[in-house]
Amino acid sequence: MVIGLAFLIVAAVAQSLNAPQTLSIYLGIAGLLVLASAFAVRDTSRPKEDQPEGYWQLTGQRFHDPATGRMMEIRHNPVTGERDYVEVKDS
Repeated sequence: MVIGLAFLIVAAVAQSLNAPQTLSIYLGIAGLLVLASAFAVRDTSRPKEDQPEGYWQLTGQRFHDPATGRMMEIRHNPVTGERDYVEVKDS
């Protein structure tokens, strides 16, 4: 997002300094595209914990995650076929 905003600021400065208009248009479009892609990626990376618990079915499969050493459990969404890995809380 910072790069996109920088493009837009440089485009505005170039326009105010009477730089060639094609340069200002190019920088403005590039800034808008970078900002749009940043917001598109940001929206798709939401954590899966925001979804309702009833949406997922527990599979009963558990394993130790070698990267974190935590016990993980696998959930399955029968509608989409998606799998989710959640940490098992100590009870």
